[in-house]
Amino acid sequence: CIGGAMQEKYLFYMLENLGFQMIHLKKRFPYRIVKGYTFYAVTYSAYKKGRKEKKKNVVYRGPFKAVVADDGKIIYRGIKTEIHSGIDKNLDGTFFELNENGAVINIDQEINCCCGIAPEVTINLKKIEDIKTTEKFSQDCMVCGAKLQYLEKSIQQSCYFCGRKLWTNTICTNEHFVCDNCHSQDALDFIKNFCLNVRDKDMIALFKKIRAHPSVPMHGPEYHSLVPAVILTVYGNLSGQNTAQLIFDAIHRGKTISG
Repeated sequence: CIGGAMQEKYLFYMLENLGFQMIHLKKRFPYRIVKGYTFYAVTYSAYKKGRKEKKKNVVYRGPFKAVVADDGKIIYRGIKTEIHSGIDKNLDGTFFELNENGAVINIDQEINCCCGIAPEVTINLKKIEDIKTTEKFSQDCMVCGAKLQYLEKSIQQSCYFCGRKLWTNTICTNEHFVCDNCHSQDALDFIKNFCLNVRDKDMIALFKKIRAHPSVPMHGPEYHSLVPAVILTVYGNLSGQNTAQLIFDAIHRGKTISG
């Protein structure tokens, strides 16, 4: 009924407010245009939560960094996460649903072993010579090691590594500028992987271990992520709690703080 049509966003708001979960959009076709407004025929599925709540261990497969469950829980890609559901229904192929032994039970998988000869690779030496090095100095300017200078007024400068033009008040004496993202990306990847795989219970010792790695510079925005990651790692190791999600959140929030 055209007269009773509802905007899509309000349809799903209504379903959520009525207690439906696992709402899944299946089909969406253009229906007709009335006075300039386009109407669509939408097919969806939705499930009502049962009285008994069940726990499931799942792994989100991707392609996005994370998804949010109906209860607001963040499920990160590649990380085993426990979710609570009152619906006795297997998840779709976006997730691996695990049994008690960690085996996937909702998708049929085949194990294939294949060895082959790697294809020949032709390297153009002239192009390699033109590529800027990604090696970074751990002190002062990451590009050349020169002293940093702090300007009274911000200027627009192109990042040496990614080329983005941004406002900054910090350049080296050779006028090199490195944006916060390029300054910290290698270090943040290392911090994340290291914290998720250690069992250290001493914050200072763990901090020094990470700080000694060549990807972590002496100064920079990396420390906005490093400090909370170290605290949460040691807390998890001491308490026995799984703090992986908290560590991810801390690193992500920390890298949004500039300077």
